[in-house]
Amino acid sequence: MRQIVTATDVQDAHMQGRDHLEITPETVVTDEARDCAVRMGICFIDAQENAVEEVTVDVDGTLDEDPDRGSATDEILSIETRSDVIITGGEILLPGQDVVRADVVIDDGRVIALCQGASSDGLQVDAAGLLVAPGLFDPHVHIGLLSSPGEELATEGNAALLGGICTLGWFIGGEGSHLGMLDGLEGLVSAHSGVDIVPHLVIEDRTQLQEIPEYYERGVRSFKLYMCGIPGLIESVDDGFIMDVFEALSPYKDEVVLCIHAENASVVDRALARNELGGDYDAVAWSETHPALAEEEAIIRGELLGRQFGVRTYFVHVSSREGLEAVRRVRREGGGGRVFAETTSPYLAAPLSASVSEKMVPPLRDRETADALWRGLDEGVLQVVGTDNVTMTAEEKGLGGPADAVMPGYPALGTHLSLLLHEGYHRRSADLMTLMTAVTRGPAEIFGVYPRKGTLLPGSDADCVVIDLDEKRRVEPQRLGSRSDFALAQGRTLRGWPVMTMKDGAIAALNGSRRGKSQGRVILRKSGAERRTGRERD
Repeated sequence: MRQIVTATDVQDAHMQGRDHLEITPETVVTDEARDCAVRMGICFIDAQENAVEEVTVDVDGTLDEDPDRGSATDEILSIETRSDVIITGGEILLPGQDVVRADVVIDDGRVIALCQGASSDGLQVDAAGLLVAPGLFDPHVHIGLLSSPGEELATEGNAALLGGICTLGWFIGGEGSHLGMLDGLEGLVSAHSGVDIVPHLVIEDRTQLQEIPEYYERGVRSFKLYMCGIPGLIESVDDGFIMDVFEALSPYKDEVVLCIHAENASVVDRALARNELGGDYDAVAWSETHPALAEEEAIIRGELLGRQFGVRTYFVHVSSREGLEAVRRVRREGGGGRVFAETTSPYLAAPLSASVSEKMVPPLRDRETADALWRGLDEGVLQVVGTDNVTMTAEEKGLGGPADAVMPGYPALGTHLSLLLHEGYHRRSADLMTLMTAVTRGPAEIFGVYPRKGTLLPGSDADCVVIDLDEKRRVEPQRLGSRSDFALAQGRTLRGWPVMTMKDGAIAALNGSRRGKSQGRVILRKSGAERRTGRERD
């Protein structure tokens, strides 16, 4: 049975006062483990004569075949109760590292081994012919803007799990103190959500600005500024306030991330005044109301302030070629270790249909822009792909009314992975490792939850998605789990879908249907030890 040595194993040996680790010729030692060993003075010793004990999982329970199973997923089985699980036969994608053929051994909600030849008396999932990856982490989601947070944690948690997503980064906004929301957040999430939540707090007024130290003490490590607001939802903030937020975060600069909606509000206001949309929606005209120049300038300004105060900046939803080039420039000029950038799956798939249902801020742009964003992802200029999911019904969005009254936003969780696989992997031959790293390990590292999230190495949470790269499905809103009644790419057939999602070692979605009941947790980052290892539970 082949075993994998990780950086966590090296750290554990160092803490125990050991100066070596025994390995066999079959042992896989990750690059991170080797780097860690060099730093800590740990050497690897050949122990070929020592027998390696085979992992055996022994639990009670019976396997129930899925009545809806089909195509390449006929052999995936479900179970009602279990404690130990083995996923066999699949290709295991370790983001940022390699794809290996191994069995994933799970105990008590954690991955405990990657090996070969494991067996189980409990749940054994046959993933032959399929890709097994960590559950996705979408760091950019809005919940409860047009409905109650509890309702949307439930419905959008379902949509996330059906889409292979196990962790969401929730931008929590609203005026006044966030302390009351933080007081009840764990109860709210555990009562309603099937996925884990990383809270990001929007800072938009002086009360929130003054409370930043208390937010930090409670374990919040990510915040957001809107350099340009969303009419009817959030106001823009001026440069003086922006500087005050950077200054308030500077004492924690090595630990926090400031997410920035980067558009120049004055440039956008000027463009809106000059471009009348009229009664009919025109995707090109809408794009011109948010010029690429507004994004480019704001990214340069935001990075300058981040450099001045030493705060790490994360530019959300980069949408334009000019914005991409601004990120490239500031990272090249010394910001590579503290400047991060995200685009979204809808921007990478643009243009979808030029429908008013796709109205967004910033706007979806043309195919040439999408091609440039894919290149930026491949080159490492962009490190993360999120969704910017905004849950709303067609009526709430204003579909059917005048174009200038239609709200920006759309549901994107259920189609996130499939759009990326269809548009990137299949249509553009995008590198699969790069793509999957940007939706798993990339955000987990930036937001301080790796390797608890973003990998399937031993010690990580047993959140995983089994993917059929060739599965074809028609996008139908009613099958995506959201409370929204419309969808991106609606009516189109996409190639590449998640066929099973496992949360904490339990099957949560199978062949497009929710299974069982998973329970989400709030992930706060309170200690240095947790940041180093990601292993501290709530």
